[in-house]
Amino acid sequence: MYFCSRDKNEHLLKPITMKFHNILSILTCQLEDSLAVRVSVSKSNRNYSSLLKSILFALILVFWMVIPTEHTAAQVFVIDTTQFPYKGKLLSKYGMRGGRFHAGMDIKLETGDTVISAFDGTVRIARVMSGYGKMVVIRHHNGLETVYAHLSKILVNINEVVKAGQPIGLGGRTGRATTSHLHFETRYLGEHFNPDRIIDFDNYTLVRDTLLINKEFWHPLKASSTIASAHDEKSVSKKYHTIRQGDTLSIIARKYRTSVKSICKLNGIKESKTLQLGKKLRVS
Repeated sequence: MYFCSRDKNEHLLKPITMKFHNILSILTCQLEDSLAVRVSVSKSNRNYSSLLKSILFALILVFWMVIPTEHTAAQVFVIDTTQFPYKGKLLSKYGMRGGRFHAGMDIKLETGDTVISAFDGTVRIARVMSGYGKMVVIRHHNGLETVYAHLSKILVNINEVVKAGQPIGLGGRTGRATTSHLHFETRYLGEHFNPDRIIDFDNYTLVRDTLLINKEFWHPLKASSTIASAHDEKSVSKKYHTIRQGDTLSIIARKYRTSVKSICKLNGIKESKTLQLGKKLRVS
């Protein structure tokens, strides 16, 4: 279940451990999001807000005993259809930057370039946000959310269902941005994590198709042990091969004791793809 709180960083969906007196306002906020409406603090809307709270109060009394207050068990989500939002140069990575924490990846593009959805999902936010400029937030079925910011134009609407690869906006430099680029974030239940854990930004492919979420996941020094593939939960180092004259997928597969099918899956290519000299292929 998602619990959301509205503040100056209302683009975040935060999983919050809360007391009873906080839940009413939190669920009111969530219901408003689902209806794609906003409750104003003006007097004309107080009756509407009170009605929502009355309905939710009755629901809380019924379901109070089954609402979880914290995430105690490990959770796993599977990443299905994926597309890279924009294949550009990586300008800035996730982590500390200039004394401030940078919660995503900055990808170079030009104003007007098409930005696409990374996964299938539903648009939760599509509007201007402080600092982020024109921004789209897409909620995915597995608890994952992706954020696309600094857009020059938004092409989707709130509650619209989108597919991986569908255009959702045009690149730009709205909000707090010194150059045209895409600010891309990944979040699980509202908490941001390093997109590098699921996406290879050098080759525009998935790193793993399954992600294990547990207490250690949120500790950077232990995070590497939480990433697992669908078939093997042991950490595996990534290996790449630089394509040379005479190389074929079959030759490369034999060299690294793997299969052509496996290489194609890791790199998101077809077996009939023409190899380009100097390009890197991931082989494990």
